[in-house]
Amino acid sequence: MITTRSLSHKLRRSREPELIESPPFSDTSSLPQHSIETCEASRLVEISKLEQELIESSDKLHAASKLNKQLKKDLQQQKEQGVSQTEVPDSYKTLLLEKEQLLAKRQEDNKRLQDHNDELLAQIEEMRQAQQVAKKALAPR
Repeated sequence: MITTRSLSHKLRRSREPELIESPPFSDTSSLPQHSIETCEASRLVEISKLEQELIESSDKLHAASKLNKQLKKDLQQQKEQGVSQTEVPDSYKTLLLEKEQLLAKRQEDNKRLQDHNDELLAQIEEMRQAQQVAKKALAPR
């Protein structure tokens, strides 16, 4: 299974778009060669854009995950400190509540970013599959 993290790492290392040779047409015999090449080029550009968007989104997700871990750690430490005190001031309770709400919001943001990354992966995979089908259709028989 390809994860967002592993794919974005591979994309970052290569920085060269994978060459995909054909547009997704079932019958390309009626199309002029320059039209096919234009479609191929536009697909490559679109895939490159999606891959770049995936990398950026993965970076955001990674940064947000690190921030969430730190927030959880800070929140846990503050709760432990609060438990050790005999009387917890209202301002401290308010601060804890605000941090818990912030953490919940950040977790929702992470989920949204992960969903977006999954959608991008699916789009990239669909485009690659369509290119493979078109490549087979164009292959000399």
